[in-house]
Amino acid sequence: MILNEEKRDVTVSGDFESTSYSIEAGAKAFAVLSKNIYVNAVKAVIRELSTNAMDIHTEVGNQDVPFKVHLPTTIEAWYGVRDFGTGLSKEAAMKTYTTYFYSTRADSNEYTGALGLGSKSPFAIADSFTVTSWFEGMKYVYTAYKDENQCPQFALLTEEKSDEPSGLEVVVHVEGMEAEFVREAVQVYKHFEIMPDINIPIVVDIINEQLNAMQLIGKNFRLSHKYGRIVAVMGSVGYEIPTQLIDFSCDGILYFELGELNFNPGRETLTLDDKTRSAIKKRFEKIKAEAVEMILKTIDEEDTQWKQWKAFHRFQKGTLGAWMINSPLRNQYKYTGNHSFTTMTKCGKTVKKGLDSTLPMGDDVHYFLNQHGCT
Repeated sequence: MILNEEKRDVTVSGDFESTSYSIEAGAKAFAVLSKNIYVNAVKAVIRELSTNAMDIHTEVGNQDVPFKVHLPTTIEAWYGVRDFGTGLSKEAAMKTYTTYFYSTRADSNEYTGALGLGSKSPFAIADSFTVTSWFEGMKYVYTAYKDENQCPQFALLTEEKSDEPSGLEVVVHVEGMEAEFVREAVQVYKHFEIMPDINIPIVVDIINEQLNAMQLIGKNFRLSHKYGRIVAVMGSVGYEIPTQLIDFSCDGILYFELGELNFNPGRETLTLDDKTRSAIKKRFEKIKAEAVEMILKTIDEEDTQWKQWKAFHRFQKGTLGAWMINSPLRNQYKYTGNHSFTTMTKCGKTVKKGLDSTLPMGDDVHYFLNQHGCT
């Protein structure tokens, strides 16, 4: 992904004595770049290794081929991602895993990667991990580990001929973290256009259930009438939208093209620069108009007035519905006839009786007509 660079607004005139900044490579620096940079380390490892696999599939034209994911179980307590890209030569593997900020994908918006940090993310949850590369008929097995000074090292363990498909596999052992990996895998992979081949099928079932609950689906969004948080997705990575930029809070997803938004180095939150603010504001405004049209169409497609009332009630839930029902739609689909309705509301063991000119709606409402003992 092409990262936006701020325009230089400083000019230097004159001959000054100056020194360029540098970074001292040591345990402190490596801890910041591999561990402390992430708030949710498990989610970060899943996201970074998986987007790397997705990027290499895009690079070689295998976008429709799912890469493999092994989520940890009580018997096999390791997390692994196996792609079917080109693999890495010995020289490329050594440079990729030992050079922070080195990335081959910073010049194109076809790829999610750009920072050169994701390949080192397993250090956020473990002191070592294994990398296996199948490249041009050879199999190379490496170990990445922290030495006695807590500085990362990368070593070639074995190399041999192999007829397995080319690609890369990264494996990290994570005993006792099985439930957390399943939970975070759902949150990561539900934003992937091509679902990976995951060893635990229930993860895919949960993802499909969550996505199917979002019934308002447009070109650049998925929205539900339920309360929740809207997530901005760019390059299959979900970012929580800062509260001050949210126009309405429902369970939903806004989709952006790569490069439209800026994010922090940990790829967990969006930055509040002018570009990101403007892009999100414009998207919310556009979605409001599209969502109202979709809601109207959905309600109008119901074949009876009763079903239209029920559909309107369903959509008015949540804050998405809060601004919707404050529009002229409010009276269009709300029954306010000349009849009065006897209402009986149960609160605990107490039943309260009253009259209302508006017909109550809801899944917990029961309706009776001339029922014995009821009005």
